[in-house]
Amino acid sequence: MQLGGIEKLKLAKQFGTRDKEWRLSAIRELVKRTNLRLAEDDVAEIGVNTALGIYKLQGIASQRLWLFPVTDGDIKKEFPELS
Repeated sequence: MQLGGIEKLKLAKQFGTRDKEWRLSAIRELVKRTNLRLAEDDVAEIGVNTALGIYKLQGIASQRLWLFPVTDGDIKKEFPELS
């Protein structure tokens, strides 16, 4: 069974995991999705700041026209706790 990015972030928050790579991979996956629409309950579960950070990174990616994708460094800059 493969978990999607939203599910990974929900579980990370629910169980308080400190696994930075787990959260980083979830955010990386969500940033790459061009049709990302977060439901209100998803935002409530992963946190407003996390949702806003993901949307901000998607904006950066769209400005780069996907020629230079968002890097792990970009993600860590937006989410310093993952550094």
